[in-house]
Amino acid sequence: MAVILIGGSLFFWIVLIPASYQFGGTEIERSRIINRVAKRFGAIDRWVIPILVGSGLYLLSRFVDSPGDLFQAGFRYFLVKVVVVGTLLILIYLHNRVFGRMIVRYVQAGETEKLRSLRKKTRWIAFSNLGLMVAITFISVRL
Repeated sequence: MAVILIGGSLFFWIVLIPASYQFGGTEIERSRIINRVAKRFGAIDRWVIPILVGSGLYLLSRFVDSPGDLFQAGFRYFLVKVVVVGTLLILIYLHNRVFGRMIVRYVQAGETEKLRSLRKKTRWIAFSNLGLMVAITFISVRL
């Protein structure tokens, strides 16, 4: 499941966004294409993220037999992972729900300058999300 999430994000960064500049057309037209793909990928995210969180909690319950286990080094990694996952979920919500809706409004209204300005901000959030996903994967391996 993590491969789907990280792979899809990498696809956006490495393939879709750079290729969108070669489609020709305006920023508005590029954004329409990217938004359609993002909406389809978002439908997958709605299933993948809860499955990943649920499987992480299940694995925790399998490895913690007594309260003393909570003070083991592995549990500290788990706590770090919880913080990173929480941060990622907040950023995903902001990126998709808050800024995504603003982008759709700007596209529909044809407000190119506002769209460009907002895209610069959201690029950093998307890049941070990808970094957090990779960090979570490394922490998971460490556990």
